[in-house]
Amino acid sequence: MLKSGQHGVGDVVQVLEESQRLAERSPEQGLLGQLYNDLGLSYSQLQLFSLAAEAFLRALPLCRGPGEEAMVLTNLGAAHSALGNYQEARDVHRKAADLHGSVGQRQEQGRSFGSLAFALSQLGNHRAARDNYLHALQAARDTGDTKGQWQACEGLGAAAARLGQHNQALWYYKEALARSQKEPDSVRDRLVAKLADAMRTHLAQAGPVPTYSLVR
Repeated sequence: MLKSGQHGVGDVVQVLEESQRLAERSPEQGLLGQLYNDLGLSYSQLQLFSLAAEAFLRALPLCRGPGEEAMVLTNLGAAHSALGNYQEARDVHRKAADLHGSVGQRQEQGRSFGSLAFALSQLGNHRAARDNYLHALQAARDTGDTKGQWQACEGLGAAAARLGQHNQALWYYKEALARSQKEPDSVRDRLVAKLADAMRTHLAQAGPVPTYSLVR
């Protein structure tokens, strides 16, 4: 129903709620944690983030091991961010990063660092955001995660700009562009706009701007 796009939100929610009722009466309780996580992902797809967060919270005590718990925490943190609950998102993503690291899930840990950095930036803690974007960038490099690399560089550019480090912002936005060759035009247009804005700010505040070749 979600993939077809031919059903209204109310119809999908009704099926999801019925699925939950049936599952909670099932003797196969070992699968219930995964079901709650799947329900949360479905609610997130419908942009019903309050229901998604509730489902992820139900999944947490049923997780079977730190890797599964980290996955659910990552999803819960994303729901909190979508709701604007950045303090909750910060705490959840920090715990997810620790858990991913404890089981050797380096790429997932890097993504958690990036999500943690975003939450911190929304809370105005740009130095901590920068530090966690650096962790995210290193993890992405360690695992060959190209998307993670340009996303971390974009975040580092924003953090540097907020901290008044406009030359660094220029460098990171340039790096983000260089590493996003295979991304949609909408992504690259956004990065070009941020780089151009950083160039204007640097020119206004610090004189001549370093020359960069923008790759489109």
